[in-house]
Amino acid sequence: MSMGFDMLAGLQLCMVIFLFVFALRHHAHSQGKMHHFLISPCLYVLWNGVTIYYFADFFYLAVLWFMMGALLSVGCVILMRHHVLHVCYYQTDGMFYYPCTLCMLIFLVVEILVLTGVQEAVYYMPLLVHSWLFNELLGFIPGLVMGLLWGILFVAFFLFHPHNQTEHTVMD
Repeated sequence: MSMGFDMLAGLQLCMVIFLFVFALRHHAHSQGKMHHFLISPCLYVLWNGVTIYYFADFFYLAVLWFMMGALLSVGCVILMRHHVLHVCYYQTDGMFYYPCTLCMLIFLVVEILVLTGVQEAVYYMPLLVHSWLFNELLGFIPGLVMGLLWGILFVAFFLFHPHNQTEHTVMD
């Protein structure tokens, strides 16, 4: 167990460093191809998947709650889509322009707090992984964070209406 725990801690440390640098790079106005904006959410999914796989005693229950949390927060973001900044596409150079991606830094901090809390709780109370409530929360809380991130990107890229261009921050 300790070897896997050390490998997971090393993976998470590398993910935190990479995502922090990536979030700082996109802190101000961002311009790039579509796949530049999808790197960070895909890494968040990988990070959450590894953590759920390692810590969940009831894996399918945790994955189910992860998907429920993600779908719930994507639905909330779609309902509040008028407060999300939209992307501009320049056809001349094929680049997308996104006004501000400060939300990635906020999601990184929330994700670090949640996953560090999970590791600390399991380290001090190892029998906690056998609890249904722990496995549900292990899936649901990261699912909420992932759903917010994917929902904001979905609304920003695909639900764009030219007449709704207002000055809002991401998730006012």
